[in-house]
Amino acid sequence: MSAHEETGEPLPKELFDKMLAAKSFQRGLFLVRQMEFALFDMTIYASEDERRPSEKLAAGFRAACAKKSPSSNRPNTTASP
Repeated sequence: MSAHEETGEPLPKELFDKMLAAKSFQRGLFLVRQMEFALFDMTIYASEDERRPSEKLAAGFRAACAKKSPSSNRPNTTASP
């Protein structure tokens, strides 16, 4: 699939496999984050009470999703509050 530019030596299979695995790294966390946004939007638009504070609601959703997220123990990730 790929080779060294100058020597033409093929890329080692082990390195190729690592690159392939890294391609989908954190794809699941991205999906969880998008589902959090969708659930938040659906709750806001389905609510009949227009006075409901969205910041408080968002904090509640963030906390609920963080409990279920595998990254909740890791700082500096998109799922951490």
